[in-house]
Order: sequence, then structure tokens, then C-alpha cells
Amino acid sequence: MLLAEDGDSWNYFRSWTLGRLEGTGFRTLDYSGCMPENNSLYLALEKGIYRLITVRRRPDGSQCVLRRTFALEAGETKRIRLKCPEEKNGDRNEKIPLQDFALRDADGNAHMLSALTKEEAAVLAFLGTGEEPTEHVLNELLDCASRWNERGHRLLAVLRSPEELENRTLRKVLDNVSGIQVYAAGREDMERTAESMGVDSEKLPVLVIVGNGPAGIYACAGYHVGSVELMLGIAGQYEK
Repeated sequence: MLLAEDGDSWNYFRSWTLGRLEGTGFRTLDYSGCMPENNSLYLALEKGIYRLITVRRRPDGSQCVLRRTFALEAGETKRIRLKCPEEKNGDRNEKIPLQDFALRDADGNAHMLSALTKEEAAVLAFLGTGEEPTEHVLNELLDCASRWNERGHRLLAVLRSPEELENRTLRKVLDNVSGIQVYAAGREDMERTAESMGVDSEKLPVLVIVGNGPAGIYACAGYHVGSVELMLGIAGQYEK
């Protein structure tokens, strides 16, 4: 049973997620639409090891994250507090460490994420080209093209296959928006990155602002109206 703090809005995939250990990693469970009632939420879970992630999103777009891992035996009931991470003095610029991984360009050359973001932050975009949420994000990027180009932002676009390069909307973006580099990466890299940032890897596109480290500054998954505008504003705070 999850016991929620008073006065907080607990939206799954936005302010909290729950993952179950499978093999060597945690798989994020889907409890979309589940909200605490009378400050509590009962979940029927199988025996296993779980990780609860709660997120406080700050006004500047960064995140404060709290991770708690617990084991559950068959027939056992546990009471876990669903609470926001506490803001600590001096952690306003806290970033979330990400596991480094290689992105491969069209020629098969490997580029480590840490190297690509060492000098300046970039938007790492795991796309679902041809699917409606990604189409919306690409069209928003086109609408913001002039300001994006003026500010010299970079976007590391990760495709699932080379064939996605033929997508009409993506081609239009590549022709009109500067600073876009196209790569391929393993699905496990995307899932691990999304989980570290507390967003759903099943809801493409997954957009992450990544800075030196590599470290995550902000992330969102799926389509939300104005998500590109938000990325523009946050990325602008991390310009050279």
C-alpha cells in the first residue's frame, strides 16, 4: 500500500513510477490513471524486488528525484510512503547521472554520449518516427525552427532503423532545423536512460536534455503540447 502525502498531485509517469526487477534491470510497470484516494493507493504486486521513483519538477525544468528499493514476499503487505524528494540546500542545479553509452552514426562510427555533451548540453531524442506523438513533436520543432536555429541548440536524434530517415516529416525537419545529428542506439540504452529520468520508455518520443557527465537535466515522454517550447527554454539555461 502506498501512503501519499497531503496536498500533492500524484500523476503516474510524471511524479512517480514503480519498477520491478527483472534480470539485471528494473522494468517500469504501467499504472497510468492510478491515483491515491484518501491519501492511499493499494497495488496488488507479485513477490519480487521493486523500485519506487518519485520526482519533484522544479520551476526551472530540472528535477529532484528520490529512489527507494524494497523487497516484497508472497502474501506480504507493506506500507510505503509516497512522498516528494526533499529540497536540499545547494541542490538547485542537481542533475541525474546517466549511464554512458555509444550512439552510432550512418557510417557505423561510435560516439559516446559523454563526449557529445561534454562541451554543451543537447536534447537527446529517442524518436518513434511515423507515429503520431513523434509527428507532433517534429511539427512543433518546425514551428520553433527560427528560434532554435538562432540559439544554436543541438538535438541528437536516435532512430530505431535507417528506414525511418525516409519519413517525410523528419526529412523536412532535417532540411529546416540546424544542429540535428542522427544516430542509432540499443533499445536497452533508451530504456535505461528513460528509467533513470523517471519517464516511460514505452511512450516515444523520449526527450532528455543531457549535460556534461553525462547527466540528465530534464526529460519527458510521449507528446505534450508545448514540449519543444519547454525544451527550448530549459536548454537555453545551459548554453555556453
